[in-house]
Amino acid sequence: MNTKGQGEVISLILIAGIVIGLVGTAYLWGAPLIEKRSTVIDVDLAKDFLYRLDSEIIEIANRGSGETTIDIPKGLLAVVPGDAADKDNNSVILEIIVGQQMLFPGTIVYLGDTRDEVGIYGEADPSILTMKGESFNQDNRILLKSHYRELDTVQASPLRGFRIVVNEGMGTVKGNSKVTVSFERTETITSGAANFGDLVVTHVSVIPF
Repeated sequence: MNTKGQGEVISLILIAGIVIGLVGTAYLWGAPLIEKRSTVIDVDLAKDFLYRLDSEIIEIANRGSGETTIDIPKGLLAVVPGDAADKDNNSVILEIIVGQQMLFPGTIVYLGDTRDEVGIYGEADPSILTMKGESFNQDNRILLKSHYRELDTVQASPLRGFRIVVNEGMGTVKGNSKVTVSFERTETITSGAANFGDLVVTHVSVIPF
């Protein structure tokens, strides 16, 4: 009986060891996959937010009126004003920290065909959408940016240019809860466009909090 009992105990120990080993192996291989999936979900949510925010800014600018408030799903939203002495001026930037590195630091991915600082009015989008990878203090970061550029006519006479400008006259503002977008005013700058025509500037307030 003792021998049988000892055999049962040994069997239970072996089974427990096998189970622990299998669980450990599953975690070793499964945890990175789960973390990668979580990262992909976070980035997709951030991209959807950027697309929606960009669409609302453009719609309100085109309409010349209106206001809306959008929830920020994750991360920190910064708005760099159009008159800032900064390479990111006239932009909204969402920064998120992710579990796994999706882009090598410094890598920029364009989320559309728009790249030039001046586009053709009626054909091109008024915004340049990008996604950039960064690493800071061992954190993997993704920066999603919508930069607003000038659109010029090329055939109409007289020549004119159009541009959305965010938060002119303000410093950079940041928030991680919600963002309010509202129309401010429109002004025309004589001979201010890149094509030397008049530049129509639509000012839009974009305030995260």
